[in-house]
Amino acid sequence: MDKYKNALKIAGVYTGLVIGAGFASGREIITFFTSYGDIWPVGMMFTGVLLSAFGWMILTIIEKDKIKTYKDFLKTIMGEKTAAITEVVSGLFLCILFFAMVSASGSLLNEAFGIDRILGSALLSLLCLIIFGGGVDKLIGINSLLSPLMIIGTVLVCVVTYLCETQTAVFIEETVVKMPYMVFFSAVIYVSYNVISSVSVMVQMKDIVNSDKKSKFGALIGGAAMSILGLMMGAVLITDKFLPAQFDIPMLAVINERANVINYVYILVLIGAIITTAVGNGYGAVKWIENSTGVDSVLVEAFLCISAVLFSFIGFAGFTDVIYPLFGFIGLIEMFCIFKCFLTHK
Repeated sequence: MDKYKNALKIAGVYTGLVIGAGFASGREIITFFTSYGDIWPVGMMFTGVLLSAFGWMILTIIEKDKIKTYKDFLKTIMGEKTAAITEVVSGLFLCILFFAMVSASGSLLNEAFGIDRILGSALLSLLCLIIFGGGVDKLIGINSLLSPLMIIGTVLVCVVTYLCETQTAVFIEETVVKMPYMVFFSAVIYVSYNVISSVSVMVQMKDIVNSDKKSKFGALIGGAAMSILGLMMGAVLITDKFLPAQFDIPMLAVINERANVINYVYILVLIGAIITTAVGNGYGAVKWIENSTGVDSVLVEAFLCISAVLFSFIGFAGFTDVIYPLFGFIGLIEMFCIFKCFLTHK
């Protein structure tokens, strides 16, 4: 196992970034997959393949070109002029993803325990501020610890919830309005905005990638884990007459109907998902602002965390249903450039 420990570190960070609060809450699964009807499992598996493939491509480019910064990565795949614009767009998206996770923490604590949304958001923001101070090693450590626990917890929650199901299986109301085969395009958009957020963090792990080629297998593990968990969660969401799409955290709404101990297990899973995604994207945003402005990282971290609390009034669903897909369209350019650059290395 020692030979593949770096691959597991990569897998932990990659999984933590992709299987974040949007995924673990069920919002992304409804928006991008189950709302397309019976074909949604094929779209989910296609997504897993794309995530694995692009994760491998990204790590290959980092290794072959000895990439040191996100800016270097963008220059390598698309040239200096286009890279400058893309860097700004990607940096803004990292900030938005961080804001979304802070908003998600407020929604979770409010829907689960009745805690004020702003207070819940402020608690996560403070935790992230502490973790940012530890640098990339702290980020890797947090994700490596929480990602396996998230996976185990999600499997347990889905299995128990599905087996306890007593209602007749029906699709959620949204499924009648979307063209089924568009789920493949939806999968590409989903992967696209995850690629934007993943690259900036994976570049920070350059030392692992450059010293151990086997670390690239972490991308395959991360993509496979996402696909399997997505299939399990989707199965739970579509077999309930309750309409979870109206809630910020659909999985919590479904699980709460069962009223058993599994509710608390799921809350812990979602907290883990929120933390891993928040620290990953937040750290990437901090580095982007720091490198772009020259402002001391401590001030950047404080500014970002305070801003996140202020933006939490938007609500988590507002981020996943509107803002995420918008950046997904923009990210298609980056996906194309990554694929083209990878082919030149081959």
